[in-house]
Amino acid sequence: MGIIAVITNPNAKRNRKERGRYRHLRKILGDRGTVIETPIPEDLTPVVNELINQDISVLGICGGDGTMQHTLTAFIKAYGGKLPPLVLPLKGGTMNTIGKSVGLIGTAEQNLEAIVRKYDAGEPFSIATRDTMCANGKYCFLFGNGLVANFLDAYYGSPYDGSTAALYVIARGVGCLLTRSDYYHRLYDPIRAKVTVDDEVIPFNDFLGVLSATVRDLGVGFQPMYLAEEKDGTMHVVVAGISPAKAVMNLGKLFKGKPIPSDRYLDRLAKRLVIQSERSYKFQADGEIYEADHVEITMGPMVRIITG
Repeated sequence: MGIIAVITNPNAKRNRKERGRYRHLRKILGDRGTVIETPIPEDLTPVVNELINQDISVLGICGGDGTMQHTLTAFIKAYGGKLPPLVLPLKGGTMNTIGKSVGLIGTAEQNLEAIVRKYDAGEPFSIATRDTMCANGKYCFLFGNGLVANFLDAYYGSPYDGSTAALYVIARGVGCLLTRSDYYHRLYDPIRAKVTVDDEVIPFNDFLGVLSATVRDLGVGFQPMYLAEEKDGTMHVVVAGISPAKAVMNLGKLFKGKPIPSDRYLDRLAKRLVIQSERSYKFQADGEIYEADHVEITMGPMVRIITG
């Protein structure tokens, strides 16, 4: 069996609170592999160059969803479009949706200890497989623009953490429906674009948001992507042309993973999504926020994720 390589981002939110985490992870891993601390996950070229020629069996990623996205993108490109090692999410960030989506519980240290015990005993790991998507060259599991990206931007900027921050943004989002304040426009201003799902051009061009995912859970309890894990090689696409008021009225459906009945709410599996607009809009890919006027999302490689 090859080595266990762990990439850790010290600037991820949970890792900042656990200042001794790098040292603890190194102690747990011992001589079974290496732990590399990289404070700038956007530039993993030196890390990839250091590890790519080694025999990696397990690639541990200690950070949030953004660290996961940057790391997977760098390694998938380095491996020529595939990812041979098993991936171990070690939750250390603000958003840890991917680890939660496959049922991982416990701290980064607890999860690594459990894997090291199996590694030493030669026992097989429990594995879940998930497709990735490639959004403008970023390999990810979750994509969203419009309300999704705006919500996440407001979530990061709130004075609270975790579920409290999410409830704070939701409460302000509901309240501003009546006042039409600046916060209303910050969350709800529509995306105006041509959207193509596979070969179908959507027959309207103003959207509350466009989402795609290969995991069910969007974080903080929302599960609108209930088809995401139904069929290998596909993503669940939601194109929401509904009003902000209708979206808020259907929050229960979004939490429970049920479709919203509307001819302006497209909800299906697909393999390709293209969003073309006349100006740039924010979009999020696994919690990282970018901006573009053209986004093309295609299917990426299948990733094998250790669950225990």
